[in-house]
Amino acid sequence: MKKNYVSLCLFCITSLSGQIGINTSNPQASLDIVAQSSATAKGLLVPRLTSAEIFAMTTQNKLGSEQHSLIVFATDTPSHSTFVTSKITEPGFYRYTYNGSSPFQQYWRRMEPTAFERIIQAGKSGIRFIDADIQKYGAIGNNAVDISFSDQLYAPNGATGDYSFAAGLNTISRGNASTTLGTNTEAGGTSTFAGGKKTRSVGINSFAFGEESQATQTNSLAFGKLNYAQGDNSSILGGTNNKVNTAANSSILTGINNEITYSGTPNLNPTTFTGVNNSILGGGSNKITGSVYSNHNSIVGGSGNLITEGRSNTISGGVANKIKPGDVPYDQVWLSNNNIAGGSGNEINAYDSFIGGGDRNLIKLAGSHLNYPDGAGNGVIVGGQFNKIINAHYGSVLGGRGNASAGSYSIAGGIGNAAQSVGEVSLGLFGTLYTPQYPDAYTYSGYSAGVLSDPANSKDRLFNLGNGKATRNYNYDNIFLTVGNFEVTRSDAFTVLKNGQVGIDIDSFHTNTSNAKLQVNGGIKMGAQSATLSGNICDNNNRGQIIFVEDNFYGCKSTGWVLLNN
Repeated sequence: MKKNYVSLCLFCITSLSGQIGINTSNPQASLDIVAQSSATAKGLLVPRLTSAEIFAMTTQNKLGSEQHSLIVFATDTPSHSTFVTSKITEPGFYRYTYNGSSPFQQYWRRMEPTAFERIIQAGKSGIRFIDADIQKYGAIGNNAVDISFSDQLYAPNGATGDYSFAAGLNTISRGNASTTLGTNTEAGGTSTFAGGKKTRSVGINSFAFGEESQATQTNSLAFGKLNYAQGDNSSILGGTNNKVNTAANSSILTGINNEITYSGTPNLNPTTFTGVNNSILGGGSNKITGSVYSNHNSIVGGSGNLITEGRSNTISGGVANKIKPGDVPYDQVWLSNNNIAGGSGNEINAYDSFIGGGDRNLIKLAGSHLNYPDGAGNGVIVGGQFNKIINAHYGSVLGGRGNASAGSYSIAGGIGNAAQSVGEVSLGLFGTLYTPQYPDAYTYSGYSAGVLSDPANSKDRLFNLGNGKATRNYNYDNIFLTVGNFEVTRSDAFTVLKNGQVGIDIDSFHTNTSNAKLQVNGGIKMGAQSATLSGNICDNNNRGQIIFVEDNFYGCKSTGWVLLNN
């Protein structure tokens, strides 16, 4: 009884000064509890309540603004969801928050820190999850924010770059101002981003997102799976296993196994640029390569298409089409401004040329970059199969099969025909072949050899209409093959030479030795405009005319019609 009296007096005395001391007569705060030196448990026990008791106490109007900041220890988590106890997620200390009379303005909040803490490592201060195992992270970057998880001992994981951010599992943000999200991603360059799974962005200002994609050069961008943007300012926006290697300012939109590779050093100078601005928009296994002169080339789609070197070349689609230098002497790297619209197996080794489609058509140059215009340029093959323009400027093949334009400004069509001299047109079927006098007139090579200044004396063809035939074993892919290609019988139905001579049903008419302008291998049937001789006009305009009328041949001369020998 005496002990209780003393304690009561002590409480009363201290309370007069507004301070309470327990185990001390000199309290230093409103409540000052001093531990005893005995082995008994020490500390302060606050009320321990179940979540149900906390809910009942709160909702039965037992708490209000006067109890704002009330502290309890919750012994369990709620079995049902309600806003008042929604923040009680595990046993622990909670305080009552009163923001108004509405049920949604009263709730319990956890007092213990649950998320982040500022830490100092290697002289730098950043923010990381509380209680994160530092053995599984690299040293925090200055003002970095690390909300990632790491399950790898002694790994450089986390936000280790200054001002960096890391989230996800085993992510690494080691570049300054870099960001990682996802799983096993790495942002290694300044101001880089890596997201998804196993992506890497290590070039300055680079961005990688997807699965195992990489952006390794300055301002590079890689989306999708297993895509590698490895050129400055390069980008891959989707697809799988696409690559941009070294080529600058180049891009792949989507597709699979597409590649842009430049093996030289890109030059971004706008007047002397090399290895820049190439693009593939889609498809599969398409490729743009170069080491000297590869710029502004594009493949729109298709499969297995290839552009090697050159400038401003385009393949719009199809399969296994090529724009590239050929073998020596067709190995020049300056091929430019060519276009293959589609088809399969088409190829251009020239400049300013076009193939519309078809199968295994070819435009091929001769000459060197020293005489830039030399060779095949400005050629057009509309389509068909096995058609060719060989060493001819401004040549055209209208379609068909196995035709060739070998003379500049020449046109070929039909099947198995060759237009071999300048300005020649060859149509029909399997016309005869010959060696022209002027294959290159009015071109660079032609001017070097002499302009076709006197076509009236040339027996080169102007027009030829073939009427030959071939067996099913004929090799359409090589019209000029002379050894072992005996499956064709060539012949001509109609030929016009540049000197004005006309041959009908005469094969290889260019070999004729006559001066006659019209030569016919066979009879000529003649008639007349009128069935009577008097009905046909013979005047100065008609002198030299021969007609067959009234069962006789008549010739017109200055004196009128005369009967010819019959």
